Amino acid sequence: MLHPVQQKVRAIRRRAWRLRVICGGGLAVIVVAGAVFLAAVTDYALRFDDAGVRWLSALAVLALGAWGLGRFLVPVLVRRLSELEVAQRIERRFPEMCDRLSSAVAFLNQPEEEPTAGSADLRRAVVAAAVTDLERQDLADCLDARRPRRIALCAAAACAVVGLVGVWNGPSAALAVRRLAMPWRAEPWPRRNQLQFLQGPTRLPFGADFEVELVDRHGRLPPSVQIHFWPDGEEAKQIQVKDMKFFQDRMVYRWEDVRRPFRYRAVGGDDDTMEWRTLELVEPPQVTSLQIRLHPPAYTGWPVVASGENIRALEGSAIEVAGQVNRPASAVQLRMDKPAAPGIVAGRLSADGLQFTISPDAQPPWQATQSGTYWFEVTDTDGLCGGSDRRWNLRAVPDAPPTVVLERPAANTFVTADAALTLAGAVQDDLAVHAISIRFTRSDSPNADERQTLEIVRGPDAAPQPAAGLADAGAGPADTRTVEFTWELSRLDGLKPGAWIDFELTADDYKPQSAHSPTRRLTIISVSELEERVASRQAFILGQLAEVLRVQREVRAPVKALEIGLAGAGRLAASDVDSLQAAELKQRQVSRLLADPQEGVAAQIVGLLHELQSNRIENPELVGRLNELLAAVRQIGGEQLPPIQTRLIGAVKSAREALRLAMATDTASPATALTAAAPGGLQDALQTAGRQQDEVIARLESLLGDFSQWDNYRRFSRELARVRQAQDELRQDAERTRLDYLGRELQDLDADQRVNLRRLAERQAELGRQFDKIAVRMDQMRDELTGLDPAAAQTLADALDLARRAALGGTMRETGRRIENNQLGDAARQQQTILRNLQELLDTLANRRVHELESRADQLHQAAEDLQALQATQQGLQAQAEQGAAAKDDSPRKRELDRLSASWSELAEQARRLSRRLERLLAEQAAQSLSAAATSLEKAAEAAGQGEAQQTLEPSREAGQQLDQAARQLDQSRHAATQDLLQEQLGRLGQDLEALVRRQQTALEGTVELEAQRRQEEPGWTRAQLSSLGALARQQRSVASEAAALTDRLAPAPAFALGLQAALREMERAARGLDRQETGPATQQSQRLALTRLQQMREALQREPGGPSDDDGQNPAGENNRPPPSDAVQRLAELKLLKSMQEELHRRTAEWAEIRSRTETLTDDQADSLRQLAEEQGRLATMLDELSGRRPKPDADETKGYEL
Repeated sequence: MLHPVQQKVRAIRRRAWRLRVICGGGLAVIVVAGAVFLAAVTDYALRFDDAGVRWLSALAVLALGAWGLGRFLVPVLVRRLSELEVAQRIERRFPEMCDRLSSAVAFLNQPEEEPTAGSADLRRAVVAAAVTDLERQDLADCLDARRPRRIALCAAAACAVVGLVGVWNGPSAALAVRRLAMPWRAEPWPRRNQLQFLQGPTRLPFGADFEVELVDRHGRLPPSVQIHFWPDGEEAKQIQVKDMKFFQDRMVYRWEDVRRPFRYRAVGGDDDTMEWRTLELVEPPQVTSLQIRLHPPAYTGWPVVASGENIRALEGSAIEVAGQVNRPASAVQLRMDKPAAPGIVAGRLSADGLQFTISPDAQPPWQATQSGTYWFEVTDTDGLCGGSDRRWNLRAVPDAPPTVVLERPAANTFVTADAALTLAGAVQDDLAVHAISIRFTRSDSPNADERQTLEIVRGPDAAPQPAAGLADAGAGPADTRTVEFTWELSRLDGLKPGAWIDFELTADDYKPQSAHSPTRRLTIISVSELEERVASRQAFILGQLAEVLRVQREVRAPVKALEIGLAGAGRLAASDVDSLQAAELKQRQVSRLLADPQEGVAAQIVGLLHELQSNRIENPELVGRLNELLAAVRQIGGEQLPPIQTRLIGAVKSAREALRLAMATDTASPATALTAAAPGGLQDALQTAGRQQDEVIARLESLLGDFSQWDNYRRFSRELARVRQAQDELRQDAERTRLDYLGRELQDLDADQRVNLRRLAERQAELGRQFDKIAVRMDQMRDELTGLDPAAAQTLADALDLARRAALGGTMRETGRRIENNQLGDAARQQQTILRNLQELLDTLANRRVHELESRADQLHQAAEDLQALQATQQGLQAQAEQGAAAKDDSPRKRELDRLSASWSELAEQARRLSRRLERLLAEQAAQSLSAAATSLEKAAEAAGQGEAQQTLEPSREAGQQLDQAARQLDQSRHAATQDLLQEQLGRLGQDLEALVRRQQTALEGTVELEAQRRQEEPGWTRAQLSSLGALARQQRSVASEAAALTDRLAPAPAFALGLQAALREMERAARGLDRQETGPATQQSQRLALTRLQQMREALQREPGGPSDDDGQNPAGENNRPPPSDAVQRLAELKLLKSMQEELHRRTAEWAEIRSRTETLTDDQADSLRQLAEEQGRLATMLDELSGRRPKPDADETKGYEL
């Protein structure tokens, strides 16, 4: 029986062996399983087909497994530990045993009687001590089971992974094990990819495109697939390999224009087993001929036209097709390359399948909706498709909306209620413009959003056919319209200051499509507000002109400085060139300020003139001044500034080139300190440019001074007009107050009423103070203009004289006191007088141009008389000189020549003074002749002083001839001045008549409209119509009042006075008819007769080409030629008026003759009209006699040069 020590040691040894077996076996299992798994997975992934690779893989797994078993498991199984080794390892774990356990195990394994073992007691003692030690220790602590446990778990995990893989894909796992265990056997893996064609054609039309699509049956397309083509009749080495393209979830390939049969297959991934497919080429079905007809859209009204295969059609046109195919077809379908094409349009086949049609009413129809390419897909009876190789173009020409450009007014503007606004613009359409109109809204309309339309032009109901043919329709703007339209705002009812109109220029085509310009706003203002705007714009123009002058002076300064520097040193510095460059840039600024098409001075003047014309401001003086200023500005900007700009540019270039050459030759000097010799011609160019700049500055200073004085002069008219307007408003308020307080004395009024009177009186007194201040400034301006502008000064003097004689300021203050004392009746009469005097004062100032022309004509007449006196004196001196020269005695002859020398010197001085007067009166030619005569007289005086009689006579004769020439030239100037005065007077008369014509035309239209309303509605007038009728009657009387006021001014022209009196009688007759609420034919006839008379007078004043004043050059003054009579234009106008009046009377007489032929007796009204006709004929005859007698008999010289 074993000792307990031995039992415990052996027990520990058994447990330790088991743990070692677990460790070695687990590691061996891990190595073997891992090797097998890795080899199987590698084989599964790489799919080895080579037998050698498989053998190598199997041998590697076998070698790795043998190594693992031999390394980890076999040593544990072959060699076990002895008890002594176990005891020693236990002692290493428990050092406190001090070799007692190993000694005890050794003693126990020896026989007790072993003589060499030593003392038995000692051995028993060691064994007992070992027993004691073992009892105190737990020998299980010397065994570490953690590592065997981990190894066992890892081995189990490896086996589990292998097992799970086998369970998950058992066939593949089994196949992998078999391939690994038996590498000599053919055990192929199943293929991952199985490729197949979705569309693999076997028959294809000749020349068609070969298209295939390829997928994988397992849904796992390889990253690259090649398609192999084996041309028919070629060897295998001629096989072509092409890469297929990945598209969405498939591979595709396209081969265009196939002309040869072939076999094909696809190879990709691990699938290279696809069989070859054979492609056969056959003749494709296709369209052989087409006949196309275009049906334009219905709104065009155009006829049906034939078209070629390449179609160009208006968008929306229906397309009719008739075609033939080359072989019987089962279907013909229209195809287009645009995705927005109208679906599939199918053709209707004939019975034999060789013809097809597409009608314009097909469902769906074929319409030209967008451009693109089209073709017909033909499918034959065998299902083969063709036709896609023959394609044609379709161009759908869009019918674009019109384009509208509103050029004038270019921005929002202010106008009066009776303005004639000129609209200018352009409208374009690619086909045809149907209508052009103005669409507008009014702020004073009850419905603010209500849009009103004023039609300008409307075309026919159907669009006109393009002149170039329908095939070219839409190729460009086929219809371009230039819009020039005058919008009569006076025809808009109830338009008052403060309202506004938003309008657009609108165009419509036949589609219909509309387009409009940007919105413009017209703000309605009063005439006084417009005058303030005109004044503001005048001030702005003056300011802009002053800015031009300032900049031009700034440009002149550096040019002048450079001139001085070149004259002194003759060298240029870099700073000089920079200064010259800056001057050239500023010179450009001058040109822009003057001539910029949008913001320049000229553009501002044109805009102001257009505003005056649109608003019918009858101010010929202002228009004339502005036109003069515009001509001067354009002359400066177009003729004077360009040469300056050119010379400065050339100077800058030459100066820079000289400086560059100097820098190139002298590189040592710094660039900033370098100077160069002035190039030749630079100083001359600068001097010429400087002189031209001085001329521009002088011209600008003259323009600015003249225009500023004239603007200051006109300011008095504006201020007096405001005073008159305020006076008229005060008169109306005082009249209402007079009617309210009628019959009551001052003491009967309450406090509020007295306060009201004091307020009115204060307003009247304030107007008096304002007038006095204006009068003081007018007096100061008259003093300033006395030397500068005598005509303007005289006009101001006349106005001031009128104001002093009328005592306007004192009358206003006296009227205020009467108002405050409740003497309103007397105050009303004084206010009427004040208004008349103020109007007379305004008329005096308004006729400044007439006064100027009258003053110039008078001064020229006085100069002519002075010249005649000079001629007489010269002729007397000439006669005396001839007598003195004939004297034989030298001493008396010398005394006579000395006396004549002094006389000739005095005469020469008088001639020079007269020459300077004529220069100021703009008679330049006569002034030059007088200056030449003065020079000749001075020569005669010098010769006479030297006692040379014969040398005295020749200069004296030359002076006589030059004085005669000056007299003839002065006669021409006098005639021109008289013509200017007459033209000014007739021009003013024409403007007044034009205003009367417009107002009379408006009154007639109002009467016709009221009569039409009365006829359409029930008998009797409505309240609104009665109100309109009253306003119309007042308007007619106002026109008559203006005509009566004009009659006094026509006294020098009796024919025009006769015509205006006839018109005035008809106006008064029409006004009486309107007062009686009569708007019928009688009233309208009177208004028409008045309008006819006014129109006749207006037309008589219009000049005709070839008239006496149209071409002054046709009658040059000479010895046998004299200017026409000064009143020739007036006479001709009166004769024209009498002629037109006689023609009108003849027409009326013929009408009465026809009435008498139809009617035996006349009504009282008809008899009265006939008597009036006879009276008018009598007046006309009398006037013709007077006009013939008033014309003087022309003298012989006059008839030679002029014939009426």
